[in-house]
Amino acid sequence: MRLEQPAADDLYSFRFRGGCPCLNLVATVGWRSASKPVERLRSTSDLADWLIAVQLVTVRPKVMPDELTSARRLREAVYRLVMATMKHRLPNPNDIALINRWSRIPQPVPTLKLGDGLLHLQEKTPQPTRAALSVIARDAVLLLGSKRILRVKECARPDCTLLFVDASRSGRRRWCSMDACGNRAKTVDYRRRLKGREVPTKTPA
Repeated sequence: MRLEQPAADDLYSFRFRGGCPCLNLVATVGWRSASKPVERLRSTSDLADWLIAVQLVTVRPKVMPDELTSARRLREAVYRLVMATMKHRLPNPNDIALINRWSRIPQPVPTLKLGDGLLHLQEKTPQPTRAALSVIARDAVLLLGSKRILRVKECARPDCTLLFVDASRSGRRRWCSMDACGNRAKTVDYRRRLKGREVPTKTPA
């Protein structure tokens, strides 16, 4: 069953349904099973917007082109390792090495600053984008190296392909989002069942 892609304005909007930073980064590619997957990190500006939206930085960073390339490579390494684990395939050593390399990069040290009589959190680093990617890499290490990876699922809606951590008590969550994919898939299924109940028109002999 093939579902139509969303409108262009929604197609490139970020998804934060993964349940952890590394899977939210993976979600910056949409419709992975389609002939033309959707790249949501199309520019350095997109990556800066995403880092702000996911709250990995407090001030919009100036992202360099090589950092955008690094973010995409880290994203795909995480995706391949997660899928390899889910499909019981042998992980690629190069992907493991890449994630470990990013995980070792120092992260910002949080400090307190007094301003207007109030305490404020500040995290200073000369390379905020690299530090944010390090946070994502460490998140991936903690996910892949723990039993939480057994809770990672792929959305049951055909063509969606978003990955998420099923944190439900029953462990039976099927959709990355009930409001989005769940309702859409149920609507399609309902219409298909209605069509199947239609009484065929008899034609004259």
